[in-house]
Amino acid sequence: MKISGSIRKAYDAQVDLQKSLEDRVVQTLTPRIKQTWHLEGRVKRPESFALKVETGRVDPYDLEDFYACTIVVPTMDVIDEAEFLINELFEVVSRKPETNKTAMAGALDFRFDHLRIYARLRVPLGLDGGPIFALRFEVQIKTFLQHAWSIATHDLTYKTNDLSWGKERVAAQVKATLEAAEVSIVEAERLATSGNRLLAREDTLTVDLAMIAKTLLLNFTSAQLPEDVKRLALTIRTTLEACGLEVGSLEALLRRGKKVHGGQHPTDQSPFGVVLLYLVEQQPTKLRRALTRKSGPMIFLPSEVELPSSFSGQPMARARVLV
Repeated sequence: MKISGSIRKAYDAQVDLQKSLEDRVVQTLTPRIKQTWHLEGRVKRPESFALKVETGRVDPYDLEDFYACTIVVPTMDVIDEAEFLINELFEVVSRKPETNKTAMAGALDFRFDHLRIYARLRVPLGLDGGPIFALRFEVQIKTFLQHAWSIATHDLTYKTNDLSWGKERVAAQVKATLEAAEVSIVEAERLATSGNRLLAREDTLTVDLAMIAKTLLLNFTSAQLPEDVKRLALTIRTTLEACGLEVGSLEALLRRGKKVHGGQHPTDQSPFGVVLLYLVEQQPTKLRRALTRKSGPMIFLPSEVELPSSFSGQPMARARVLV
């Protein structure tokens, strides 16, 4: 693109300071961005700068998004947390929309409408502000689904010589679909308990896993349990079934084992290790049968769980041993 000399001059006069601004913003945000979030940003390129200046709507020496960054969060209900972080770290000048109750577009309009915050660097206490502290920058806060839509449709709707109502329509339809998905994700728990006929159904696996998870939560602290309780519950269910035991027997297994061990579960074992230990102590015949079958699920045997001598003599084909 051919850029007018005056616009190029305005760009060149600011770009180095804007890059310094970028460095400071990144250095400030990076330590505070959660592992499950994502941060990216850019200083406008000359062509993008020129196109915006030529609209006549902005001051070439006071662009609010010469430098802009994006914070991407997992779901819509985390957006407020990210906004709080920006307010904590920077001097916020304004936001679009002005409030969370203000819509940026009509109900049937699915154009770009992500939260945008305009901020400045905070002047450190005891220091005089310099030119860099007068610069505004933009922070967009999006969910991963919103971010994916922006990436996937950017070239389709912005970087194209083939302007098409149809392409714009497809992009808007995808945006509408993703927005509906966002709402469903955030409201999943409420929707699942709303009594809706479609969502009120159950299957055996889900009922079993829910029962096991509830039992585990009653017997172990959150620090002892993994974040992925579902996977642990599935492993325990598979082990119990291999031993020919009902899922409902877990509660009694843990209660009896706890009593035998002085009123508390062994602290040197993982929750799965505790269950396996209690199977060794309370259901040795059934566990041995599960371990010595020629076929069936593999059962992990940690070295911390000592098997009795009665388990020797037969090859344990279904045992996965770690020593």
